[in-house]
Amino acid sequence: MRTTILATVLITGLLTPALLADWQDQAPKGSLINQLQTAYPLTIMDATGFKVSKSGTTLEIQLDGIQANPVKSSPFQNVFEDGAVGTGGRTIPGVTIPKSPFGPKPRVLAAKEKVYLLGMEVKSDAIVMTVQTCGSCDPAAVDPSHKPYRAAISFKFIKGFLAATDLKHVQDSIGALLLVPDAGAAQPAADAAPQNAQQNQQTQAQPPPAQAAAPDPPVKFKPIEEPAPPPPPQPKLEKGLTIDQVVAQLGQPQTTATVGDKQIYLFKEWKITFIGGKVADIDVR
Repeated sequence: MRTTILATVLITGLLTPALLADWQDQAPKGSLINQLQTAYPLTIMDATGFKVSKSGTTLEIQLDGIQANPVKSSPFQNVFEDGAVGTGGRTIPGVTIPKSPFGPKPRVLAAKEKVYLLGMEVKSDAIVMTVQTCGSCDPAAVDPSHKPYRAAISFKFIKGFLAATDLKHVQDSIGALLLVPDAGAAQPAADAAPQNAQQNQQTQAQPPPAQAAAPDPPVKFKPIEEPAPPPPPQPKLEKGLTIDQVVAQLGQPQTTATVGDKQIYLFKEWKITFIGGKVADIDVR
C-alpha cells in the first residue's frame, strides 16, 4: 500500500510541471521567429569585440535609461515594459537595484545613440535583444575613440501574445525603444554625386555658347502667400468613449494588451484602459 502511494506521488510530481507548461506557455509561431531573424539580422564581432566581422542591424535608441556594462563584462540586464526601461526585472522609473562595488561600472545610454544588434532570443513572453554601442557605427572601421558597452533588453509581452500576433505589432513594440534608422534618406545624396560628376564632364566638353545680347530683366511678382492651415484638433478623450471612438481620434495603437477584464491600448502619447469596451482610465505617457 505504501509503495503504491509513493509511486503515485512521484508520478504526479513529475507530470504536473509539464502539464502546467503546456497549459500556460504558448511558444511564438515559427514564421514569426523567421520574420524577426530576417527583419533584424545580427552583427557579428571578432574575438576582440571591437571590430565587425559581419555587418548586421544598427539600431537607434529612442528613450534614455538603458544601462550597459563594458564589453568584456556580461551585458547589463534591462527590462522594457509598459513604455518604461527598468533594471533587474523591474520597470519602476528611477529605481536601480544596487550593484556590487567589485563588479563592472555600467553607464546609461542616451536617446539617439546608435548600437549594433549582437543577439536576439524569442521566448513565450519576451524578446531579448543584446546590443553593443558603436560610436561612429562604421562597420568597415574601428572607432579608436569609442569604448564599447553591452546591454541586454528584455521586451516583455503578455504570456501567449507572441503566439497570436504578427511581425508589425512586435516591431512597433520594439521600435518604441530601439528603432532601425531610415537609411533611405541618405541614398539620394550618395547617388547624386556620380550624376553631378557626369553632368560636369558633359558641361566641360561642350563649347561655350556665343555671347548674346543681355535680355531685359524679368518682371518680379510678389508671390501670394497661402494662409497657414489650422492646427489639427486636439483629441477629446474622456471616460465612457468606445474603442472605435478613441482609435478614430488617435489612430491605431502602438501595442495592445489584455489583463483580466481590462484592455490596455498604448499610443504614442497616451495609455488608455478599457473595461467592457469603454474608456475607464486615461494616462499620459
